Amino acid sequence: MKILVFSANTSRKILDPLDTVDVQTKIVSGGTSDILTRNVHVITAGRRAIREFDPDIILGNGALCYPAMALGSVYDVPTILRIPGNVWHEGRELARHARETNDVPRWIGYLGATALKSTFRYANGFIAVSTHIRDVIIDRTGCSAESVAVVHSPVRYDQYRGGNPDRFIEQYDLSDGRTLVTVTDITFDPKFEGAKQTIKSIVEVLQDDDSLTYLLAYDARKNEPKLEAYVDRVAPPSVRDRIHLLGYVDDIADLYAAGDVFVYTSFLDGYPNAVLEAQAAGLPVVVNAAQGMTDQVVDGETGLLAEADGSDLEDRVRYVLSNRTIADQIGSTAANRISRHNDPAKVGERMAAALERFSSSD
Repeated sequence: MKILVFSANTSRKILDPLDTVDVQTKIVSGGTSDILTRNVHVITAGRRAIREFDPDIILGNGALCYPAMALGSVYDVPTILRIPGNVWHEGRELARHARETNDVPRWIGYLGATALKSTFRYANGFIAVSTHIRDVIIDRTGCSAESVAVVHSPVRYDQYRGGNPDRFIEQYDLSDGRTLVTVTDITFDPKFEGAKQTIKSIVEVLQDDDSLTYLLAYDARKNEPKLEAYVDRVAPPSVRDRIHLLGYVDDIADLYAAGDVFVYTSFLDGYPNAVLEAQAAGLPVVVNAAQGMTDQVVDGETGLLAEADGSDLEDRVRYVLSNRTIADQIGSTAANRISRHNDPAKVGERMAAALERFSSSD
């Protein structure tokens, strides 16, 4: 089976699994962040790749689902789309942000991309990263449940094991206490609201234990000033100096190694990488019981699920902190599950089976 992959920035989540099974792959990727220019480039490169590679299947991923659909239709190649998140909601948010910042070319590009999502209904099948995203795809395209396969994202387990926490321990004086960690992306408002809810709950926990420190790493194309203002507003002076906003962190395995508990709340997530990474690192995770997190966490076994509002999240964090044996068991169980279930080879088997089934169906 020859698979032509269209993927902009998460191609390893496709190529790593497919490299472990008996298929041939070729990738077409976007060369620029400008939507119009990128798609023109991708379509030109895609036409050439179809002529030279003669694929049995086109697999579109994320932002490059649109050119994948267009070329699949023109060249009559079965086209399957991998949907890594709620691209419909994300597209609307990005368009609104472009409009608010007077970025007219990007705004027009996002509006066009939103309109092109109507073509998704003609795909031969879909790969969803979680049951939540499967339900979103069915709702937004009207396709049948049989045309959507849930294939969870892979993770290179060893990449997040054995990090060196020394830099964080020294910089934030973590040697005598315990550390709560969050890694998120606050670009999208529902994720930003989730981060705010996490901070609100953790402030309550920090007030009860002056040996605790909170490290929040995040990516952000917007909302960073709002985040800093929110922390200053809700955190009293007694805990504010134990809340550290790190921004983007390159050595993420080292950050996980510095942590004792990973806490995450989000209202827009397909199958969050950060939760998967923290579990691979052996951290007990506490997440809100929504979105793709319910695929990642079996409550009480591979993490703890909590309601995002009220005191449930902080109660769950307190429970993990006060039960070290249980916390260690949860972290170990989650890491073992990740090493098997999300191993690239296992994901490759599931992905290849789904692609074969969709490409051969009428």
